[in-house]
Amino acid sequence: MEVHPYKTTSGFKVQLKMTENEINENSYLDGGIWTKETETIIMGTFPPKTEYFNRVGYIHYSSPRNKFWKHIDAIYNTNLYINSKDANDNRNRIENSKQKIDFIKSKKVGFIDIFTMVNRVNNDAKDLNLIPIESIFDTEIFKKIIENNIRGIIFVYSLCMDTFFDQIKERYNASVILVRPHGKDGIPLTVYKTTILNNTLHLIYAPIHGNNTNQSRRTALKKAIEFEF
Repeated sequence: MEVHPYKTTSGFKVQLKMTENEINENSYLDGGIWTKETETIIMGTFPPKTEYFNRVGYIHYSSPRNKFWKHIDAIYNTNLYINSKDANDNRNRIENSKQKIDFIKSKKVGFIDIFTMVNRVNNDAKDLNLIPIESIFDTEIFKKIIENNIRGIIFVYSLCMDTFFDQIKERYNASVILVRPHGKDGIPLTVYKTTILNNTLHLIYAPIHGNNTNQSRRTALKKAIEFEF
């Protein structure tokens, strides 16, 4: 069984070599990379084992094969993507991850994965071969999301979105309302709205892989991050 490296804030100590004082000063919360100032969560599933197990410097979407940070660099003219060679140096990887955290904090964005504990079919990294053991709904993490008045959750993978929708319906009897249909204006962006415990959440799907062009994906991701839809 695998436990998510950021299920608790101890992940900052292990992965990013932060002290307890640094963690407290930044007001990091359990469940991912987010704080009380975070307004939007980008939610994924669970990291590939090779990205965090027996190595340091992990941050969400860190695999060189993942396009997320390439999209961010293209959208915001940053230089946050790190290749495999540079990531092999622990100091480079940790410093790069801290730069990424500074960037997402500037956008009031955080990262949380929906699964906190998993098994895998044949140790395969693909989402479809994850066997969920525990999710944010089985812990206090989702309650903290609601308590901290997060206004939006961005999904970049459909499995995570589908799982989330199933869970809020089962646990909170919550329904979703379509706000923006997928493909409007040629942009692969879908926006829903739901209300849970008197809190309104916008649920945003902006896929970073698939059959769409990079430009259209980046347009969708920027709109999601900037909350312009």
